[in-house]
Amino acid sequence: MDNIEIFFERMKNEMAKQTEDIISKLDKKLAPLTREVEELRLENQELEEKIKLMERSFPRGCDGGKRNNNIIIYGLKETEKTKLELIELTVKKLGTDLKIFLENNDINEIRRIGKKS
Repeated sequence: MDNIEIFFERMKNEMAKQTEDIISKLDKKLAPLTREVEELRLENQELEEKIKLMERSFPRGCDGGKRNNNIIIYGLKETEKTKLELIELTVKKLGTDLKIFLENNDINEIRRIGKKS
């Protein structure tokens, strides 16, 4: 009976040693991967911070909001002499044709594009 106990004790010790060896080898192989994952995590965090900073710098997109509220109206006759007259004409046209009712001060900026007809 003692021989069996000694045999099992040796087996137990051998298995413990093999388990430690396997864990040690796995740790050696995983160490570079763990380091790389941590480096990528830090890089990702830095990039996310840069993106947030860029989004705060350009809240309306890359053009600084120049194109956010633009509309183009074709076929509006050129009868006005001033920008105020153009605003009034545009407000009237939008109200009658599209049922979009605006005040003159709702338009921040107005201009014609293209050749004068």
